[in-house]
Amino acid sequence: MTKRKPDKSVSAGKAGNDDVRAEVVDQDSLIGDDWEQQVDAATEARQNKIQKLRIAEAGSGEYDDERKKRHPFLAFLGWMGLIGVLTAAGAGAGWYFWLRHVEADKPKTSQQTTPPAASKPAEEPTETYNSVAFGLQFDYPQKWKVTETDTNKLTITSTPLGVKAVSVDGDIKKVSARAVVTMQHKQSGIPEFESGNAQAVHESELMNYAKPSQMQRGATYLSFLNYAGSQDAGRKGIDAVYVSGDNGYVKDQYVDQSGVINGDPLITVTFQSCPDTKCEKPGPALTVIPSMWDDKDFVKPIRSTLESIVVL
Repeated sequence: MTKRKPDKSVSAGKAGNDDVRAEVVDQDSLIGDDWEQQVDAATEARQNKIQKLRIAEAGSGEYDDERKKRHPFLAFLGWMGLIGVLTAAGAGAGWYFWLRHVEADKPKTSQQTTPPAASKPAEEPTETYNSVAFGLQFDYPQKWKVTETDTNKLTITSTPLGVKAVSVDGDIKKVSARAVVTMQHKQSGIPEFESGNAQAVHESELMNYAKPSQMQRGATYLSFLNYAGSQDAGRKGIDAVYVSGDNGYVKDQYVDQSGVINGDPLITVTFQSCPDTKCEKPGPALTVIPSMWDDKDFVKPIRSTLESIVVL
């Protein structure tokens, strides 16, 4: 039985892609009785070609699959970056609120960091005294008293002062007293040295005159002496302050009369006790403790009076 050759027809359609075209078996190209084998061979060739096309198409899909495989890793990195940013922001916010809490807990201080400077006490007004007999002038506190009874002696007496004095039994007591600045012409002797040499109980100080004249030295020593009579009585302190010119002494040095008697005028500062609150009458002489001269408030009016002396 003779088999009929198939009509020209489409043996295959699209293979899943618009670019793949069906393979057409040309009936006229089949030769001989083995046309069936030829058809089978052509069909197999066509299927092989379709398979290659499918593999080629699958190649692009493999790339997409590989890219899809990479996407989870990139997503992981993105999430990690986002978490890092959020963590840093949270830490910064926590630090900020912690600092605000610390500042709020600090005790509030006054805006005024330094206390206002204490106002200085008003300077006590002074008056100027001119002495024709001694040929000099000086300034002294207005409430102090100047007495010039004769041509040989001039005194400047202070208002009552609080001093620490050494009593006869050696005790230190705070008493009311007055300072007395005494000026005398050149002396031939000083009665207080009759018992022996005095002793310096405080190192001598160099004092500069405020406005010395051409006939006057610019500076002088002040020496702080304890008389021998007071030492014998157990009183160790300042009995008198001498304007000693060029002669200065160290503490505990013995001083003879010749070291202080040459001043002209001879100027001393002594202390007298006050028998009453008004201190109108002089009381006994006092021996004050050496540290009294280190009290600036106590010393200032006395020292200022001595510094103001001008020889005319």
